[in-house]
Amino acid sequence: MKIKLSLIATFIGFLNACSWDMPNSPTREMVYPIDNPYGYEDNQINQDAQPLPKFVKTAEVPQMQVSAKNMDVDWVRKQNPSQYTIMIASNDKPLVVSQALMEIPKNQRSAALKYERNGQVYYTGVYGNFSDSNQAQETLNTLPENVRREANVVEWSRVQYLNYL
Repeated sequence: MKIKLSLIATFIGFLNACSWDMPNSPTREMVYPIDNPYGYEDNQINQDAQPLPKFVKTAEVPQMQVSAKNMDVDWVRKQNPSQYTIMIASNDKPLVVSQALMEIPKNQRSAALKYERNGQVYYTGVYGNFSDSNQAQETLNTLPENVRREANVVEWSRVQYLNYL
C-alpha cells in the first residue's frame, strides 16, 4: 500500500511539474512531489525550513445541465400518449439497440432508453413522433430492411409506461 501511495505521489508530482506552463502560474521549480514538501534534495533538508505552500490547480467546471439519458427520458415522457413512434429495437443487450439506432436516418428525433421489467434490465430505441399510425408506418417503410424487420409502430403510451433507469 505504501509503495502504491508513493508511486501515486511521484506521478502527481510529475504531472504538476509538467503542467504549470500557463501564464500567471507558479513555475516548475515551485512545484514538488508530495513526498518532498520542502523542495530540497535529500542531502539538503533543513529541519527548520517551512514547507512550501501546496499549489492546487483548479479549473472552472461547467454546471452539468442534463445528461443525454435524462434528455431522452424527458422527451419520451413529454410526447402525447395517443400519438405514435417507431420502436426500432428492444433487447436486453444495449449494443443491439445502439447499432439499430445508428443505422436509421437522422432526420427524426430518436432516443435510447434503459428500463427494468420483472427485475431484468432492457433497452429500447424509439424513432420519431407521428400524429397518426399511417404516417409512422410510411416512415417505417423507408427505413433500412435490417432495421425494419425488428421495428414496429407503437403508441407513445406503450413506451411511456416503462420503468426507466
